Amino acid sequence: MDYRAEPAVGDLMSPPYFSGVYADEPCAGPDPFNTPGWLSHCQHAAEGIPRCAFLGTPSRSAWRTALGKGYAYLRSPRWAARHFLTGTACARHLWPVAAMIRDLYLQQGKVSVLDIGGGFGDNFFELLNVLDPKILEGLRYDIVDNEGSRELGQHVFRDYRTRPAFLPNATERYDIVMLIGTLQYVQTWRDLLRSIRSRYLYIARSPIATEVASYATTQWVCPTLGSHAGRLIGTTRVHVIGLEDLRAPLSQWRPCFEWADTDYSAQFSRLPSPWRQVRYYCMGWAAQ
Repeated sequence: MDYRAEPAVGDLMSPPYFSGVYADEPCAGPDPFNTPGWLSHCQHAAEGIPRCAFLGTPSRSAWRTALGKGYAYLRSPRWAARHFLTGTACARHLWPVAAMIRDLYLQQGKVSVLDIGGGFGDNFFELLNVLDPKILEGLRYDIVDNEGSRELGQHVFRDYRTRPAFLPNATERYDIVMLIGTLQYVQTWRDLLRSIRSRYLYIARSPIATEVASYATTQWVCPTLGSHAGRLIGTTRVHVIGLEDLRAPLSQWRPCFEWADTDYSAQFSRLPSPWRQVRYYCMGWAAQ
C-alpha cells in the first residue's frame, strides 16, 4: 500500500485514527508532533501545571501505600486501583517508574532518568506529585524530544526547584531509561532498543499486537486541545510491535515485570482482524 491517508490536513476528524496495514519497515515522513497545531495542543495541556517551584510533600499514608509495598502491586491492577485512584495524582503507567526511582535512591542516594519522547515534561510533573522532596534533591531527569517540546518545557518548569533538562539527544548511561507512548513512533525501534545502556528500561503506552507479528499502520494525528482541536494536522507511520518481536532485541536484559494494561483494540477497528487485537503493556527490564 502507499503511505497516504484519504483525509486532508485541516479536516475535522473522529476516531478511530488508525488506517491500513503495512510492513514493519522504516518510513520517512514529516513529523506532525513538531507542528504549530500539536504545539498548541501541548501549550493548552501545560496550562494545568502550576507555575511553582515546590509541590509539597505527599502524606505519609499516601507515600506508604503508593511506593512502600515494592513491586507486588504491579501484577494486580485491581489492588492498584483501590489504593491509587483516590490517592496521589500520578497516572497508573507511571507507578513503576516512581517505585524504581525510590528504590534506587534508597540504595545509592541519587538517581538519573532519561525520558525519551517525554514531550514538555508531563511525565516528570506527575512523578513530582508522588516523590518525596528528599528524593527530588538527588534526582537527575533528562528529556529528549523535538525542539518545540523542549522550548515549551523549559518555559513551564523555569521556576521549579527541581526541573528536568531538555536535550536534543543523549549518549550517557542512566539508571532508568523510559519510553512512554514513544516507541511506536521510532522508525528504527529495534536499533534504538539495542542501543540503550542503562540499569533499567521501562516501556509503556505503546500499542502491542497480541495475535500477529509486528506491522505498521497510518495514524491520523488530531489534537484534542488548542487551535487545531479535532482537526487533522498530519499523518505518521506507527509501528504496532508484536510481543515476541519486542522481546528479541532485549534478549540480553532480564525481565522484571510485564502486565497488559489497556485494551486498545477499538482504536484499530478500521483494520482487518486479527490486526485489531492491540493492547497497551507496562514492561520493565534490568540490565544483566
